[in-house]
Amino acid sequence: MPFPLAGTDLLLCTLFGGMLSGIGNGTAIRYGGAMEGIEVMSVIFAKRLGGSVGTFVMVYNVALYIICGYILNS
Repeated sequence: MPFPLAGTDLLLCTLFGGMLSGIGNGTAIRYGGAMEGIEVMSVIFAKRLGGSVGTFVMVYNVALYIICGYILNS
């Protein structure tokens, strides 16, 4: 199904979807909510280690993509 702003271009659809998801998750975290398990762990780590929730989520996602890429050889 084409997205009104991106048409049928998969890259633009992915970018718009990622932005909308990031805005929604960021808003939830900002006001004390969490959408999934990694965000709950990030809130706990941020309180105990003194970092930001966004930093912990980003580190987790980058590590996950690197590990999956290595396992799948892509």
